[in-house]
Amino acid sequence: MTSKELRNIINKEMKQHKISWLNIPGHIPQTWNPIIGCSHASTGCDHCYAEIMARRIAGMKSLQISDIPYNYREVMAWDGTTKFIESAIEKPFTWKNPRAIFVCSMSDLFHESTPIDWIAKVFATAFLNSRHLFIMLTKRPERAEYILKNEEFKFSFHKYCNSLHDDFVNQLEQELYFYDEVISEMPLKNVWLGVTTENQEQANMRIPILLQIPAKVRLVSVEPMLGMVDFRKVPGFNRVGLDLSGWWIIAGPETGPKSRPMQKEWIQSLHDQCQFAGVPFFDKKNILGLNRFEMPKLLN
Repeated sequence: MTSKELRNIINKEMKQHKISWLNIPGHIPQTWNPIIGCSHASTGCDHCYAEIMARRIAGMKSLQISDIPYNYREVMAWDGTTKFIESAIEKPFTWKNPRAIFVCSMSDLFHESTPIDWIAKVFATAFLNSRHLFIMLTKRPERAEYILKNEEFKFSFHKYCNSLHDDFVNQLEQELYFYDEVISEMPLKNVWLGVTTENQEQANMRIPILLQIPAKVRLVSVEPMLGMVDFRKVPGFNRVGLDLSGWWIIAGPETGPKSRPMQKEWIQSLHDQCQFAGVPFFDKKNILGLNRFEMPKLLN
């Protein structure tokens, strides 16, 4: 199959996703929830869409023939209980055309109650499905840094690279991936890692930690945008020589019946900062009327 034929197939399958930053050219937008359940981390979580959706799914009578409502009933209190959905792991292996995958849209992958072993299994799935992009957003970058540098994570990641290959690719009589080989692939080229920072306080806390985590693409989602965010005030972000070629900034207002207002000048300021620094910026709700989808330079 030629690259042109592949693009034609993808274009036919692509539908505009409601999470607009997932509509990445050349990829089918997709959410994927191998882990569900969470709890509030900061004021940006006050009107959490995932919390509302979890309770809605838990009560869906039309889904009673499946285990979906049962799974969500276990986490609907949104008290930090998380649940691993084993059956979800297979899905990326069955998606043949490239997808832009929002990982754990109904959780925070790095939540305090999520075992390292589960997280390693998610990363091994990404390793074995390099045609897809796996986009991970967290409000807990301190745990992400701890886990991704942890020997327990590396050991489990290596283990699952081999066992998932046997389960979903093809079974081998001996180990296919050696420890040093898979660890040398970190950070994975198809994993984008980011933080959500709803205001200056959270930007100052979370972005400096993200700077310490190796990633091919780092993104900052200022959503819901609850105040002015000035990256020049973020510790370490404005230092001379900082490579910004692999960064992506997303911003948008809170939505829903209890949404808190966003001032247009806040998002205008963020756009202007990105323009000055040469960092791609995506206005999720097109507040500024730019009508363009800027991407990290690594993919241009």
